[in-house]
Amino acid sequence: MRHLGAVVILASLPSLVAAGQTASRQEQDKERGKAQRVTAESAAQRVANWINAVHAHTAGAVDDPLTTVASWPPEQFGLVLKQVSLAADAARLLRLGLVLHTDIALWERDALAGKPGGSVVLLDGQVTQYLGRSAHWPIARQIAAKLAQRPGDGPRVAAWYRATAAIMQEWRDVDLLGKHLEAGQALFLDDPVLALHQGVLRQIFGDARLEEYLSRRGSTQGFGEAPAASRLGPAMQVEGSFTIYLPKPSASRAGLPNVTRVELVVAARELRRALGLDPALHEARIRLAHVLSRLGDYRQATEVVRPALEAPLSPFLEFYAAIVLGRSAEQLGEYDEAGAAYARAAACFPGAESASIGLSRVALAQGRAADGLKILVEAVGPDATEQSDPWLDYLEYHEPDGETQLKAWWGNLK
Repeated sequence: MRHLGAVVILASLPSLVAAGQTASRQEQDKERGKAQRVTAESAAQRVANWINAVHAHTAGAVDDPLTTVASWPPEQFGLVLKQVSLAADAARLLRLGLVLHTDIALWERDALAGKPGGSVVLLDGQVTQYLGRSAHWPIARQIAAKLAQRPGDGPRVAAWYRATAAIMQEWRDVDLLGKHLEAGQALFLDDPVLALHQGVLRQIFGDARLEEYLSRRGSTQGFGEAPAASRLGPAMQVEGSFTIYLPKPSASRAGLPNVTRVELVVAARELRRALGLDPALHEARIRLAHVLSRLGDYRQATEVVRPALEAPLSPFLEFYAAIVLGRSAEQLGEYDEAGAAYARAAACFPGAESASIGLSRVALAQGRAADGLKILVEAVGPDATEQSDPWLDYLEYHEPDGETQLKAWWGNLK
């Protein structure tokens, strides 16, 4: 009987298991349906909360809508943007959303400073700290891409890229700026201002302090052809240490390191393209002349920069152009023109050491040693007071500056 009972029980197991599986599947289906309803309701609520937040947020302010949305997991925004793109007033919502996520990204910059695993921050070639990355720049670019596809919104998106790129330029955040420009130029390849930004980015890559940092690392890891996906030229990515993708180094000429020369050649190409797209873009002309002088082509540098000095310029651009002309003319031995250019720069920013030192060098070259010494003592002697000198920060400035452009962009969204 024991064996029979065992047989009966064993024989009954398939039907019992089947019955149990049926009940289990019904419960699972019920739970799955409940979870789907909760997920759908949660997603709908998240979209509604996002819409409320973008309407309530004040551009440029760190308010409750900003901090609330900033606390959400970044992976949730894909679904939000997908749903918002289908709304009847999608264009308006996307514009407001671009404002909100831009402001979050700007706000998070300070909060993420010093976070491990971020981008390296260099000061004169020395690592000083690390900088974390806001997930809201990529989100903002997703919104910008969707908005750019809508009739009439292309110019707004281009203006956003110009403003935010200028801000990143002022930060000298080449990691962030490189990715940003690649996305912006993929949408607006013929935008002259974005081409200008690309040229200035390459100016930074051609800075000797960056070359010094790479040399100290004692490694060429990461050098080589640019990735195929980057059709706009070399890109830069920083994750704890520099990884730079460049064209294969060529033979060094005119005493410049290979990397520096390659980047300056790319900078000249981009600045020429910007100037070709907009001949009135004086900043591109001045920067091109500066790059040419760095490459040792002083004659062409003077020819390129002179027309800019004939146009009305902001004080910074007039100063920058005059210094570039002065340095190039000085190298050619054209001391009268060099002296006049340095004097013009000094008039824009009285006391700027770069202009004063240039004037001193010209005086010495012309045999006016006493004048040269007097100028030098007044500029850097023990009784000299430190004055503003834009030559120290020419890689940061744009005209107009990024904040001014961003405020104008906010105003044009209304």
